[in-house]
Amino acid sequence: MSKEELAAKEVIGDVEQEKGPFSKAWQSSDAVLVVEEKELHVHSMILSLASPYFDKMFNGSFKESQTKRVTLEGKSYESVEQMITIIYPNMDSKFEFKTKLCNVCYPKAGNKRISPCGDCSEAKGINSLCTRCVTSQAELCPKCKNYYKKADEGRSQHFESLRSLFKLSEEYMVPTLSSIVENEVLSMSKSLEGSSNEYVMELLELADGLNFKESTDLCIKFLISRINTYAFGDAKRETLLRDLIKHEKIMFKTRNKLLGMMAQKKIGEVEEKMRQQLENENKRHRTSYSKCDHSYPVWPCQSVTKVLSDLTMLAKDMTA
Repeated sequence: MSKEELAAKEVIGDVEQEKGPFSKAWQSSDAVLVVEEKELHVHSMILSLASPYFDKMFNGSFKESQTKRVTLEGKSYESVEQMITIIYPNMDSKFEFKTKLCNVCYPKAGNKRISPCGDCSEAKGINSLCTRCVTSQAELCPKCKNYYKKADEGRSQHFESLRSLFKLSEEYMVPTLSSIVENEVLSMSKSLEGSSNEYVMELLELADGLNFKESTDLCIKFLISRINTYAFGDAKRETLLRDLIKHEKIMFKTRNKLLGMMAQKKIGEVEEKMRQQLENENKRHRTSYSKCDHSYPVWPCQSVTKVLSDLTMLAKDMTA
């Protein structure tokens, strides 16, 4: 049996396993959540302890306290299932973002598993893939431990999943879930080296929209450092600046902070150039005037320095 067939067999077994325990009554489960016309069998006590929302639902004066059947309208079945997995004791340790799995482990994922090329048969590395296949665009599936190629579709899918999970954590008051989402965004924000501008912009939009300050600041600092690597007049620099300034999905305060940090950086560069020019000019005057035993003048830039100082204060106010 080939590796692909073995992997497929494992996935079929995993799918069967993933249908439970929530897909049917199990271990004295006494409540049902209905999402997208599918049932999730749960224990009302466990959900009540984890969420004030479900506590009121199952133990309050609502009809659900009698029927123990709750329909969650407008919610994603998979997102609710992931939320419940986190709530249940001993299950949160097995939690994996489905949108970080390869398309074999999770068929709906936009992450295509990398197939070995002709040179891979002689490779001794992990999963018997050669270095040509395992590039910076490759990522390891946490479930099957095979590599898949990172793609825009998979990235957007993962970001949307994080938004959905965070929204659930807020609506149903599940702090554990919100912490998991925040830590995932922070982890991505700390691993930006080699990322495209589009990826960082999309991550900034996500972090900013969920009000994750540390992740937002990391994305901003990375984008500013990326801008500074481009020469003046470089089309990439102009495009990135334009995208940042006109990005409507980034909050106004964050855009202000970003522009303020960029201004501070640029003012610092101008001040350094002025200081160097001043030193060079003073050296020139010192040499010419020393022959006549006259005092040499100071370069007249006090007014410009004052303007730069005012601009620096304004830029700092923008970043506050």
